[in-house]
Amino acid sequence: MAIHRTLSFPCVKPEREAKARRPVRGCSPLRNPPPFEKAYLRHPVSEIYHSRRHKAKVLLLVPPYTRIEKPYSWQQANYLLGSSANNLKLDSKIIRWFEQNGLLLSEMKRVGPPMGLLRIGSAAKKAGCEVRIIDAAKEGFDNEETLIPEIGLKRYGLPVRDMMRWTSNLSLQVVGIAASYTHQWGNVRELAEEVKRLNQRAVVVVGGAHATGDYQRVLLDSSVDFVVVGQGEETFVELISALEGRRSIGDVRGIAFRSGRHRDEVVFTGHRPFSKNPSNLILDYSLLDLSKYSGLIHTAGARKKRDGLLAYVSTSSGCNQNCGFCAIPKVQGPFLGAGIDQLNAELAGLKKNGVTELIVEDDNWLYNPMWALETCALFKKYDFAWMEEGGLALSALIALNLGYGARNVMGSELEKPSFKHIREAIGKGITAERLITAMAQSGCYSVYLAVESANEAAMEISGKPKANIMQEQAAQIVRLFKNRGISVTGGFMLGFCGQQGKGVYSESAREMINTMEYAGELMRAGMDYANPFIVTPLPGTRMGEFQMQYASTNYDTGFSHELGTFDLPGSLTAEQMGLLRQIMIAKINGIEKMERMLETGSWPV
Repeated sequence: MAIHRTLSFPCVKPEREAKARRPVRGCSPLRNPPPFEKAYLRHPVSEIYHSRRHKAKVLLLVPPYTRIEKPYSWQQANYLLGSSANNLKLDSKIIRWFEQNGLLLSEMKRVGPPMGLLRIGSAAKKAGCEVRIIDAAKEGFDNEETLIPEIGLKRYGLPVRDMMRWTSNLSLQVVGIAASYTHQWGNVRELAEEVKRLNQRAVVVVGGAHATGDYQRVLLDSSVDFVVVGQGEETFVELISALEGRRSIGDVRGIAFRSGRHRDEVVFTGHRPFSKNPSNLILDYSLLDLSKYSGLIHTAGARKKRDGLLAYVSTSSGCNQNCGFCAIPKVQGPFLGAGIDQLNAELAGLKKNGVTELIVEDDNWLYNPMWALETCALFKKYDFAWMEEGGLALSALIALNLGYGARNVMGSELEKPSFKHIREAIGKGITAERLITAMAQSGCYSVYLAVESANEAAMEISGKPKANIMQEQAAQIVRLFKNRGISVTGGFMLGFCGQQGKGVYSESAREMINTMEYAGELMRAGMDYANPFIVTPLPGTRMGEFQMQYASTNYDTGFSHELGTFDLPGSLTAEQMGLLRQIMIAKINGIEKMERMLETGSWPV
């Protein structure tokens, strides 16, 4: 018979406590009201019972996803864009297509393996827990329903009731939910409420980029018990240990939970230092059914090999660039590469289990070119076809292409700490051509190139290297890839907004069109597809916190890179940016590629 007792919470030191007022309204006001008055919310987490005899059972969940799909006629779009539409200089073929088909402001249905949950699950399993992962967005990908017709809000994925039916026979103790995306928060909140309705004693934990940046609202807007702030592997394992009575909750760094007489205060136990343990990057792929993610069309285009399984891998995590719009430095910290011997063993295991193709998801794979060459050697050793989806740093490739002349062209930018390994690589004679050749010889067939913008002011306020706007150098990089048979998708960003001195920088329509024209130049150099996205406020990031003063706290209707979230001060509205982006996709890539993108739900490469 299991022995139960009540958790004992020690006093939390004052400097580790943060208080937050309950939001005036929920962050997903279109859904059911936040369950503030439910009985289980009136009990402190310290009254959750646990067993000291058994290891915790852990269920990790990806919620169903929502997206917005809103049609416009060409006349509506033309009217809303005004003079900006004329500045696009569209040819008659594109205009006829939009006149016949209209525009659809929409978010694509795209899912991939839950890499964050896989890392958490691998760590928990290694610690002795029984772990199961359910990816509702993938399991019910073809199940789509309209939630709110007036705004085109749709949801796809395994219904919450079905997920709970799957779990009702399990004696679950800890339920972890991925809260990575701000615009999916409403789905996370709904799922957490349903878990609690089914089992009030279940401990609900969320983590991810959104939860890290907005943990106070997450707790006060939901029935979530704990938020894991920042990197999750070690924190999650320690939290489970505390729930099992093996340590004190207050000693677990990197978590937040509700406190106070009315459960309307938030306690944060302080930031956990980022891990320097490369073994955390080695994953237990037995927790996923890879066949579900091995279709001929994946999240970044079409597969090269038609046989075998496809696996998403990370040979490293973290990034040292600290761009103002990016959550990675807050969540994953600086660059950390996996141990080569451990990575070799992981790849050998994937090959043995039928994997023939990889998608590399590193946050900044090119941070250390010597590391990149070592991983290329391993990919070649096991004869993997592979593509890079995390985003290659264009500035790093430009610096390698310039070689010793980079100092003269890039100036003090090259002396920044984030370019340390690039400088070392130049000193060792590693060029962009040598690196790209090694990639091609190791089986690389496609890359995602992070170009971002043509505008110097946008690069400056975001902290992105200004080398990215060197258009002729960027064209040379594209040609190097294409000459070696590697497809290139270019990533671009529209709608930069941030603090500039004592004022505000707000990207103009003309500047956004400059970026479109830059993308056109790279298409003429051989780039296969240009992917424009809209700058989105991410909670906890430097630019995101500044932009939130212009944005709604309604996370259901914005906060997607494919839709505008806020009106740029003195520039375009969110609606105008969304329409401009859709037209740019056709203008830059052509109607045929845009139609393939709409048909497949992925990039036409």
